[in-house]
Amino acid sequence: SGPQALAMALDNRARSRPDDRNLLESLAQAARAIRGSKEQLLLRVLKEVGDEPAVIFTLRIETLNRLVEILSAEGHETLPYYGGLSGSQREGAIAAFTKGNARFLIATDAGAEGLNLHQRCNLVVNYDLHWNPMKLEQRIGRVHRFGQERPVTVFNLAVRDTVDDYVLEVL
Repeated sequence: SGPQALAMALDNRARSRPDDRNLLESLAQAARAIRGSKEQLLLRVLKEVGDEPAVIFTLRIETLNRLVEILSAEGHETLPYYGGLSGSQREGAIAAFTKGNARFLIATDAGAEGLNLHQRCNLVVNYDLHWNPMKLEQRIGRVHRFGQERPVTVFNLAVRDTVDDYVLEVL
């Protein structure tokens, strides 16, 4: 889903291919330094929406971590939400987000069901598109709920000539 996921894949391959380790580790390091076009698109979208809080969905934990890193470096308070957190950590992240302690909640699909974020948020960004349209509906449903008083805005980020194009075609 981006340079960080590529770096992880290269690191994994380097561990299993000792003869190519130096080259693969070098490529992985180069990938980590790239600010991908989707990352740039996200920053542009978030700038356009002003100070609106948002829930941002991604498929991979590596991408989630990268987005937390990038948005934090831009001066934004962000909270991660993923399946590897304990129940109390997940509850704490939701409570902090709904109280306004962070502008962005960045979640894997662990946050796509059962959360009520409509009191604080009306903006969903699908950084990574899911192949299953019902998963996208579940994500949007976190803010598009009974009691939402504002129109809900959804951004589905896709980069031309990548797997995103194919996912959009399938969807």
